[in-house]
Amino acid sequence: MIGQRLRKESPFKNTIMVTHANGSSGYIPDDAAYDQISYEITTTRLKRGCAENAIVNGLLNMMDR
Repeated sequence: MIGQRLRKESPFKNTIMVTHANGSSGYIPDDAAYDQISYEITTTRLKRGCAENAIVNGLLNMMDR
């Protein structure tokens, strides 16, 4: 969902997000995912509101450069 949001807000016609989630940071759920109890939510180290905006806005800022 974070990648879909980035693609929607991107200034470029074609944008894809490539990630790797099998590292020390583990799963990075979007904010809406916290409303559902799932494996990703019970194992993430991140609190709601700490990742989605930071990832999307940070990448959009880099795209503007």
